[in-house]
Amino acid sequence: MKIKFTILILLASLTTFAQKKDPSIKILSASDGVFHFKVTEKLQDAFVEVLDASNRVISKQPLDCKRMLIDFYDATPGTYHIHILAKNFERTYDYTLAEEKGYMKITTAIVQPENLSFEKYNSNKTK
Repeated sequence: MKIKFTILILLASLTTFAQKKDPSIKILSASDGVFHFKVTEKLQDAFVEVLDASNRVISKQPLDCKRMLIDFYDATPGTYHIHILAKNFERTYDYTLAEEKGYMKITTAIVQPENLSFEKYNSNKTK
């Protein structure tokens, strides 16, 4: 009986560890004109947009690996929005580039999956 119970506990713990983590973003650096972040594997098919204060798209590209560095060295001082969009996931970070150095405040957008516009990005990726 003890062996069966031990095997049951072992199997339950293995299935718990086998589950992938929820999508998340870790900010590695957000100073000196650089925004450096790391994502979990579930977000590797996401897209990253950088928008200026008037919401014009400055840059848009797929997130092909776990880490990305956005360099604001040549950018004019002001507020920029870093928008990360994946299927069932959306997050926005506001990055303010001052004359002397950059600083960041984080805002999180909670979006229902039916409101996401992932299909338009996905169709661009397959071309």
